[in-house]
Amino acid sequence: PVFAVGTLDGTVRFIHVARQKGSIDLSGDGIQITMTILKEERLCTHPITCLSYNPRKRKLAAGSFSSSMAFVFCTEPNNLCIVGLAETADSKPLSSLVWSMDEYSCLLVGSSEGRMSCVDTIAMSGSIEPTPPLWTSCLPKSDRFCKLANAHGAKGNNFFCASSNENKGITCYSFPGMKGLTEDSTIETMHRMHNRFNKEGSI
Repeated sequence: PVFAVGTLDGTVRFIHVARQKGSIDLSGDGIQITMTILKEERLCTHPITCLSYNPRKRKLAAGSFSSSMAFVFCTEPNNLCIVGLAETADSKPLSSLVWSMDEYSCLLVGSSEGRMSCVDTIAMSGSIEPTPPLWTSCLPKSDRFCKLANAHGAKGNNFFCASSNENKGITCYSFPGMKGLTEDSTIETMHRMHNRFNKEGSI
């Protein structure tokens, strides 16, 4: 298997793990593990704090909460490289990265102010300029400073969940998909779950 690691110096490393002799004994039962760095990319000078993987399209999005920029990697075995950039809608620091789990391979980029942009990663071609979003939107005011998480509904319905420091719970939203939204429109709320302990929500 291959896994990705984000480090404090702004680097993402792709590491291959194999059971071979002459390396690290992690289990104590004689099994030897070899770890090989396949690729490393210095993305920024800030710690990498957000990694989000799309297993359907084999793409990884990476970014830092101290920057407005996200980097999208192709993780195909023979084509491990950066394919494009995505930026938050308001150029504020990144708060989250969420993939739409459908055939379109859209990436939701959330900012610390609750603004969201939807980026088509299929159209990315290695440009050093951020890919223009398909649409931008905003979460309800109560869900500013949100953390987003993927969720896949029944019968292929696409939705995502958000938690915030303000609403003390978790809210589910429908994913507009490729059809987009009008400028500055608010995404439809599907369901809200309040935390009965009145603590910060987490996903």
